[in-house]
Amino acid sequence: LTLQNPTGLIVPIKIFDGEHFPEYVNDLQMLNCIDFNRVGPGVKQTNLYIDLQGRLQAWVYDVATALNNAPAFDEEWITEEWVEMPFTKMANVNTPQIINPPTL
Repeated sequence: LTLQNPTGLIVPIKIFDGEHFPEYVNDLQMLNCIDFNRVGPGVKQTNLYIDLQGRLQAWVYDVATALNNAPAFDEEWITEEWVEMPFTKMANVNTPQIINPPTL
């Protein structure tokens, strides 16, 4: 989803800083949930959890719109050429080979 193409099949959510995202990903309009990225059962007892539920309830309309606008399935989508096409366009993207997720 970009300003030039505000509809699509991808409805992204950002739950971490995106430091290791390919550059083109930063041009997508994402639901920013970085502030809600918490671990442990205690998070459900906070206002943050209630705020996250509100954001997700609003976001599901974007998901529903994407699903309603999705084209009919095309067998060509499961061919190697079609599946690999986005990755060949990213050939010049510099991303680390190994990304260690944060731990507590």
